[in-house]
Amino acid sequence: AVKSQHPETCVSDAPCLASGGAFVRFLQSERGGPLVLRMKQFVHHVEGAPALVGEALALAVREFYLDADALLLAPGAGVELSAQDALDGARDGLEQYVMGRLSRRAMPVDTAAQAEERELHARCKALAPILTPARLGMVARFSRGAPWPEAQAELRAMERFATPRHKLACLLNCCARLNR
Repeated sequence: AVKSQHPETCVSDAPCLASGGAFVRFLQSERGGPLVLRMKQFVHHVEGAPALVGEALALAVREFYLDADALLLAPGAGVELSAQDALDGARDGLEQYVMGRLSRRAMPVDTAAQAEERELHARCKALAPILTPARLGMVARFSRGAPWPEAQAELRAMERFATPRHKLACLLNCCARLNR
């Protein structure tokens, strides 16, 4: 059995999916095959259905998650999901995969918005040498030492993610680093 960070939550010999790594290992195993197939089928279906937008897309995503939950909770799946954190970890892994693949479709960005984003990025880059924490009136404890570079690293991490949920998590982590 794959051990959870919280050993008290997973007690059987079935794989425990409380961590993201355990979920990935499950998907790579033979037992994860039906779920992997369903995930790929869903992404392929959505990518091949240009008329599927807005509410129809939201409904299709919701139905997929219900189907995926049924696959995860099926008696023969061989997955320990009795603990809520294990089920949440599996659901987070599903969301990350599916929304990572469909983010451009689910949250389209038009060319005008992309041009604005590039212009904003160029302006921020030009202002970076001028706008220092002291010039912004930030309290010294926020801008000196470990919290400042760690907070900046959290903001840079946003580029690695496609989904708004993960981008917001980076912003929250940035604030948490500054408030330590």
